[in-house]
Amino acid sequence: MNNNSFLFLTTRKVENYTHTRINHNYDSFVLPPEIIIELRSKINGKNLLTDQVLDSGDISLKNAKNKNLNFNICKINDNHFLNLSALGWYEGFNDYELQIGTDLSINFSVDMHKSNNNGKEFFDKSKINVYDFQKTKDNGIISIEI
Repeated sequence: MNNNSFLFLTTRKVENYTHTRINHNYDSFVLPPEIIIELRSKINGKNLLTDQVLDSGDISLKNAKNKNLNFNICKINDNHFLNLSALGWYEGFNDYELQIGTDLSINFSVDMHKSNNNGKEFFDKSKINVYDFQKTKDNGIISIEI
């Protein structure tokens, strides 16, 4: 199973991201929430992954202990985004660094906790902070201009 199958459980967000989901009985196991990031050009606002200005080889993701973490690139409506769902397994407040090329670092934190809904436990993100870069949220997607 690859990372694009590790997505959220909350009803509202499942509806928003049906394009990346696979058919499973979600009552039978726990999944972390989906964290989707768009990297846009500060100059023209275009998606840098879709326009092939960047690719996965230009990007690395590390935690505060400098350990490399997995991510995927997913496609939504003909645009490409970073899918950082693997971060959803780390409970509590954690810091991360998204390295773009050799010169640019995007530092952010995710506050992740477990929630319980009718006896079913799942992971939920309570807060995501992106430092030093403009960030907007549209339909659950975090857009960062670089």
